[in-house]
Amino acid sequence: MAQDFNAAVAEAVADGWTVTSQTESTASLTLKPKFKWGWFILWFILFFIIGGLIYWTYWTSKGHDTLFIEITDSGELRFTRS
Repeated sequence: MAQDFNAAVAEAVADGWTVTSQTESTASLTLKPKFKWGWFILWFILFFIIGGLIYWTYWTSKGHDTLFIEITDSGELRFTRS
């Protein structure tokens, strides 16, 4: 089961997740939202520099997705995303 757990963590990392903590049976990963340049440019053009700063502030304050991978007592992998 440890090999499946390590493979699941490696697959999540390959998909862009970042490991924030890991033990033998649990892993916590985060995914920062992608910066959307189209929205930034649109805000920048419509509202000049202030619009770009507003979007950048929104993007930096937006929460990260969290993925929690664990091995249950029965030996199965459980994935929880918030």
